[in-house]
Amino acid sequence: MNALVVNFFANSESILDYVLKPLEHIRSNWDVIWDCDKYLEEENSFGAELNALINEIAETKAPDNYHKYEDKVAFFQSKTWDFRRFSS
Repeated sequence: MNALVVNFFANSESILDYVLKPLEHIRSNWDVIWDCDKYLEEENSFGAELNALINEIAETKAPDNYHKYEDKVAFFQSKTWDFRRFSS
């Protein structure tokens, strides 16, 4: 497991404020607690799902050439997105 990825998510206020708090209507216990190397898996919280997601990301191996398709994606986006909508 990649410890840098786990540390990135450790005790994150951004996860609480921008991800979990808006979901409080789904589960009342949205405020997760960091406990050394994972979030506590309390009743009616997102702790278990958040830990599973962090572990999945930490165990994922990035491809050797992850920039290979950047130009193709950029070209596709330029042809399919209406950028005038986003400009001032």
